Amino acid sequence: MPVEDVKSFENLKGALLHEHRLTPLAYRQNFYQATRRGDESYIQYSTRLHSLLKYYLNSRVIEDDYRCLVELLVSDRIKDALPTGMRYHISDKEGVEWFTSAHIAELADLYDSDRGRDHDRSRQDQRKPGGGW
Repeated sequence: MPVEDVKSFENLKGALLHEHRLTPLAYRQNFYQATRRGDESYIQYSTRLHSLLKYYLNSRVIEDDYRCLVELLVSDRIKDALPTGMRYHISDKEGVEWFTSAHIAELADLYDSDRGRDHDRSRQDQRKPGGGW
């Protein structure tokens, strides 16, 4: 890091946060898996939850858009309900971005039509001697 960047608090803060940032999925897990610590008051716990949620929403670039927040929550809920392989496939396509619920549903239907039937067929083939009908 250049010396000039260290002289500015905002530049230093930005560089440190960039260096140690988590993925959006990690921020989401931090929020949903947070429990109250034994040495923490409920007010402190509430403040920590607010901070964790803000980190997650910032990682998804939600800002103050209510419709965007609703869309993110529905998208997350759909992904939570997907089978593991399908969820990984869609998460790999998303990368650090996130897809709308409609786009996730479209990808899930495509995945299911392309792979789901083959998967069901291979299970049926395993049950029948010789793999035939």
